[in-house]
Amino acid sequence: MALDRFREQLDVIAREMGVRLVAGPGDQNPTYLYEHGHILVRQGDVGDVVRQVNAGRRFPVPDPDEGDVKVGLVRMRVDDPEDPVVNESRDGGVAMALDAMKTIERTNGGRVVGSRNHIVAIASGGVNSCPSDEPGPPKHEMNPGLSFRPTVEQPSVTVLVVDTGLVENHRELYPWMLHVLATEGDTLNNTGHDRASDPVKDTDDVIKLYVGHGTFIAGIIAATAPAASVRVSAKLINAGAIDERNFGFEMLEALNPQGVLSDVPPIWPDIISLSAGTHNDDGAPLLGMEEFMSQLALHPETVLVAAAGNNGRDDPFWPAAYARLPEHSDAVVSVGALRRDGTEGACFTNHGNWVQVYAPGEKLTGAFLGTPTHPRKYRYQHSTYDHCRWQQTFQHDFAYDCTCGYPRRVGELSTSLSQAETETFAGRAEWSGTSFSTPVVAAMIANHMGANPGLGSRAAAAALLSSPSNPRARVHGLDVLALRPPLWSDGDVQRHPPSPAQS
Repeated sequence: MALDRFREQLDVIAREMGVRLVAGPGDQNPTYLYEHGHILVRQGDVGDVVRQVNAGRRFPVPDPDEGDVKVGLVRMRVDDPEDPVVNESRDGGVAMALDAMKTIERTNGGRVVGSRNHIVAIASGGVNSCPSDEPGPPKHEMNPGLSFRPTVEQPSVTVLVVDTGLVENHRELYPWMLHVLATEGDTLNNTGHDRASDPVKDTDDVIKLYVGHGTFIAGIIAATAPAASVRVSAKLINAGAIDERNFGFEMLEALNPQGVLSDVPPIWPDIISLSAGTHNDDGAPLLGMEEFMSQLALHPETVLVAAAGNNGRDDPFWPAAYARLPEHSDAVVSVGALRRDGTEGACFTNHGNWVQVYAPGEKLTGAFLGTPTHPRKYRYQHSTYDHCRWQQTFQHDFAYDCTCGYPRRVGELSTSLSQAETETFAGRAEWSGTSFSTPVVAAMIANHMGANPGLGSRAAAAALLSSPSNPRARVHGLDVLALRPPLWSDGDVQRHPPSPAQS
């Protein structure tokens, strides 16, 4: 039954992006999304791919528009409504096109020439919003708590957050977010709509799905590392999702708001906090991230801190899984989530040898939308289910109030508008996901840099992760590295008897 949550979110993202999507690798237990009827091809291989894909086809695909090239990739259409074979396939000919490209790859020493156009989504919800959750009413004060109030002096450590944007009145609401800024044009008004749109286009002025995600992340960094300068770039504005090719392009553009092709050189920050990613079908790195990762390798002053994802799986989640590759292991820190008591991994967290560190990621309290004088309503989109989607993989120790089942809610996408539950927010919320354990680690790296002037971000990350004083936790029976900020308050977890799926 919980699989419906995946389908619900697929429909939301497809509607927001305006494209047709397919669940992969198949209809049973899908783990990622990709674009229907289109593939990504390296620019220099387009001619060979077109010829190979068209071999034996009654209705050949047209040559793609190579004028629309991003990060060295061409988006190529492979579906054809006039071809019954292609038209009746579930993915619009994508699998057939990939099979055709394997012939080219075999004759080129295995060099990858193309891939699906995967959908990259924010890791606290994205296409697997169960077992992570939607924002809930705050039960506590800020957690992690406020370290101290920042001064007006400009901080020396810089952090870039690539996410859904930042509410424009955040300084009014949160004076401790003095050093948090949005990229020009990327602020949101407090209803959760971008400034260029009608702020009340939703008839009852309801906060849009996931729109407070970037504000929540920026608030965690500001609370934990108030001496850091944080810039928020709104690149994931369609329900927190973007296609793979544009993701690679937007990651580069986030470094230079004047444009990738601008004569102005990009500004590489000390730390990039990224709470988005995807699995794929073969565990290989994302083709769309190749150019960004190549550029990152040339900028040793920058470290990418990336969320491990919330699918309860151990297969790689990109770009966090770049941390396992030797050529990128010093440039990427992959972050999983600890549950509320800090002793074990959260039920939803991805795990595996590619996850380097775990930090608090369950029921954090942070900055959200609304104000005490002008509270805003949020309508829940997803209903909770009797069993988590990945519950069959859980061990007995995971039988507790996992966010996929508690608190119980009824969402609009599962029922109807009139039955959907709502909540009112006045500036703070409680939220869970590796999306939020990631900025905790980013902030702790920033603090380590601040305490050790002259220490670069990669060296600071390595020193922080290798400290013998770090606590440990248990994740799927393994002893793992854990980080907890000084003002994080652990909480109790409510245990339950194991379900039939666990016994």
